[in-house]
Amino acid sequence: MNLLSTVVDNAEFRAMIEREFANTPDWGHKQHFLKAGLFSGLDFTIMVHASGQSQSTQIQPLQFMLSKLVEWGLVTDSELLRTDAYRYTWQSNRIDGFLKLGIADNILLGPSYIAEKYKKSVPAIYVRKGDQEYTGTAFLTSLGDEKRYVVTAAHNLMDDRDPVDFLGFGGEFSGSYKALSSDWIFDADLDAAFIPVAGPDDAVPVHLLGEARTLAQTISLGYPTIATTVTSHLLAHRGELNAVVKDRLGGRKLIVSNLVSPGSSGGPILDECGLCIGMVIRSLEFRHETGINSVNAGVPALEVVDFMTRALR
Repeated sequence: MNLLSTVVDNAEFRAMIEREFANTPDWGHKQHFLKAGLFSGLDFTIMVHASGQSQSTQIQPLQFMLSKLVEWGLVTDSELLRTDAYRYTWQSNRIDGFLKLGIADNILLGPSYIAEKYKKSVPAIYVRKGDQEYTGTAFLTSLGDEKRYVVTAAHNLMDDRDPVDFLGFGGEFSGSYKALSSDWIFDADLDAAFIPVAGPDDAVPVHLLGEARTLAQTISLGYPTIATTVTSHLLAHRGELNAVVKDRLGGRKLIVSNLVSPGSSGGPILDECGLCIGMVIRSLEFRHETGINSVNAGVPALEVVDFMTRALR
């Protein structure tokens, strides 16, 4: 991450180029290209080492890092148009956006890192319906300012037959969350609800900015019921987005292959860079002559954002 921060600081980047490359062959000719953001694979290795990010001399980790930067558009690969000496170009504006969202590390370090990073951002919610207590899932988010909110599926907090009492937040890693209002804000048709909160300082908000792309890899986090356990445990599942469909009421639903079971509702569905593309709501079932077909569904993140924005006006 040190190197990416240097790239977006023009003065610091130019100083690094002069410091690390001034004594290399063809410096007089090459410096203009390097300072403009063009570089080779060897140049990348030198810049990574100069940033203190890695002292490894192994090619494979550096190749993987560079391939991920290309995959997510932080670096452009012009293999067919330029010589190897100027094959790659830094995309500083896009890098700056990823750094501001706090997700540049996610694309380099992968799903296990993402699940670990956001575990404190996904609290369990405890409710009482009638004389029974239930567990659901929620997640911490913001709308671009300092205010923080917890979002969950509305049906975790609503019931047509019995009154529902919200008992509080908890979970294996969530720390201390405190609701700053006594009332949740609901959209029953969307199946979403949110409330302003104060939460752990080290909990990273989940950004509702992910793009739903069919067959893109997904990560879900939630607190499904686990037999024989006495406390709530956060489970992470990998899957993929299978489709974006319209229901009979005209609403959109994400269909994902991630495992969803009671207690998972309200959890985030993240993409490969840790942005939220949706929120788990339920398993959709269809009965037919030979049995039951079921698919796991979520609400698109942008519809949750629209609901929250309208409700807060």
